[in-house]
Amino acid sequence: MGWIIRHPRAWRKSATTTTSGATTTTSGAPVIDCNSCDPELEQFMDVTLSGLAGDLAVLNGVTAVKWYSDCEWWSADTILDEMVYVYYLSGTWRVQADAKTLGCTKRWQGSSASCNPFGSYAEFSCVDSLCDDADSCEDSAGGTAVVS
Repeated sequence: MGWIIRHPRAWRKSATTTTSGATTTTSGAPVIDCNSCDPELEQFMDVTLSGLAGDLAVLNGVTAVKWYSDCEWWSADTILDEMVYVYYLSGTWRVQADAKTLGCTKRWQGSSASCNPFGSYAEFSCVDSLCDDADSCEDSAGGTAVVS
């Protein structure tokens, strides 16, 4: 299983439109450029994680994720030790929960419908090689992820 490497970028805070040669900047939600969905996907989603144990337990509960870039939503604008992601990769929606950056991570797979990230996700993989609690993955078996 390959790692998904993320690089920090700034949040997109405005949308820019050009009319008759004049540029106007409009504050508010940016255009979500993921899969050309119509209607566009929301800028914010909630991820509910439950049943996580060991080092992953800190991620239990509801976490808001914000559109970051392309088909990625992050729980913060820079990589932190504790992060939750929703992203579309290789034709499948996924949720990733990092308790200690990469190496203490649990992932779930969701829908293959490119414009529908919502609903329950199935367990996909877990890596606890960098967790302080070496049984974090085993003890988190059955942990759930729901995107709403």
